[in-house]
Amino acid sequence: MNLKIQEIVEKVGIKTKDNVFLVMPVKVQLKVIEGKVREAHYELDDPFTQISSYMVNVVRSKANDLTMDEVFQSKDTFETAVIAELKVRFEQYGYEVINVLVDDPVPSEEIKTAFDRVIASKRALEAAQNEAEATRTKMVGEAKAEAESLEIKATAYVAQRKTICTGLKEAVGLLAGVEGVDENRILNYLEGIDLRDTIRDASKGPGTIIVVPTEMGTNGHMANTIGLTKALQPTPAAA
Repeated sequence: MNLKIQEIVEKVGIKTKDNVFLVMPVKVQLKVIEGKVREAHYELDDPFTQISSYMVNVVRSKANDLTMDEVFQSKDTFETAVIAELKVRFEQYGYEVINVLVDDPVPSEEIKTAFDRVIASKRALEAAQNEAEATRTKMVGEAKAEAESLEIKATAYVAQRKTICTGLKEAVGLLAGVEGVDENRILNYLEGIDLRDTIRDASKGPGTIIVVPTEMGTNGHMANTIGLTKALQPTPAAA
């Protein structure tokens, strides 16, 4: 009878609560109890096989109540349960369980492939979300910049229009004081200035053709503009 510590090694096939099949390596270290050599030798026909059968039943029973993730996190639970069960069953037959070692469960190749796909999909999703967030941040920044630019342009435009209106008001005040000048002549005069300014600005562009309203070339319109311009000029002092 061997009184040294011996070891039983089993690879137990288990099924988890979420229907995943795994292989769990389990080692049981045991020895014959001194003083119970007779029981160890005569009471059991094949002690290692019988001890292994009980150990497998305990492991499978525990695994049925746990998910795959819980199985990986519960190796201590399996070890404690196996030790407790074997102690109750086999100490009376002269065998003492010294220790139980449970290694990480090994999934099948199909499970490994499936998990690799899940992890890859998760990483792809995270990358897509990060890219979308970066795009959104960029678009928001560009929109804010555009809004600020439009606000500045609008402010400048309002100031420009205000300045023009102030100038027109002053011009109308001066023209209204000229003898023989009515409102129509004043409006025609101001319109002529706007048209000439528009033509001047257009001529600075890349175009080669400028369309001019026909009334710009009429003698009456030009005469009105020239006449009012002369009327606004200061009268020379008498000698």
